[in-house]
Amino acid sequence: MKKIIIFLLVVGALAAGAYYAWKAGYLNRFLEKGEKQELPKAEAETPKAGKDAGKTLAGEANLIAEEIKTTPAEVKETALVEEDEVTSEEKPKIVIGSGVTGKMGAEPNDDGVYRDEEGVAYPQEEQKLLAAIDKAADADDFATLRKLSSQIASSKNKELKEKTIRALGTSGSSSLAEMTAFLSDSDSEIAELAGEEWLSALQEIENDSEKASVIELALKALSDKDMLENIANELIGIDEQAAISVISDIIESNSSATPYAKESYETITGEEWSGKASADAWLQENYIPSVEIDE
Repeated sequence: MKKIIIFLLVVGALAAGAYYAWKAGYLNRFLEKGEKQELPKAEAETPKAGKDAGKTLAGEANLIAEEIKTTPAEVKETALVEEDEVTSEEKPKIVIGSGVTGKMGAEPNDDGVYRDEEGVAYPQEEQKLLAAIDKAADADDFATLRKLSSQIASSKNKELKEKTIRALGTSGSSSLAEMTAFLSDSDSEIAELAGEEWLSALQEIENDSEKASVIELALKALSDKDMLENIANELIGIDEQAAISVISDIIESNSSATPYAKESYETITGEEWSGKASADAWLQENYIPSVEIDE
């Protein structure tokens, strides 16, 4: 009887050892695969630490699997798609000769024909003028440019005027008189462009008396308030006698420039305009002739 009891105990111990060894091996295989599956009912008795470790390792395995799904080829394809989306956006169009843009105006196509922004060819007469302006500008033939400008100033072709103004601007102060004709253009953009080129060319004149005479011609020809103010301001800083002489003539002519001439006079003298006699008296008392120093 005693032997039987010992035998049963040994068998029971071996069976228990085999069961726990089997359970430990199955759990290890589960953790290595990282699979989320329910354990057999018998494994519900696994210690809590073992269950938590299984969950953590399974979660990490899933994250790694997700990362593996995104291959380098797919990453490259994604980058190409994003680049296509950027380059497919409509880019701003640059139109030659539209407004004050710094362009030289209309240019001929490969077939030598000048066209407007919509691709419509200009009339034959305007084609000839555009080509003549280009030819004269390329050759620095400013005499021809000045002759053509008188004909173009009355044209309704905006591109033709713009090209002419810019070409005249390259000749500097020698074409100030011709540019003056465009200062009062009905198209505000043309008038603005002419004003910019005109003021730039004016700075090339070193003699104040000559500069004052050119300013006077422009003030008498203009009606635009902003342009009149800008040009009248050019009288400030030049020889006072030359400036006040122009101011007196402008005010006496009662032109559109009169209010701006008075403002310039007040800036120069510090006094309000009260008549030519007062202006002459101020010059008599305050004017000091400019002296040129030879270097």
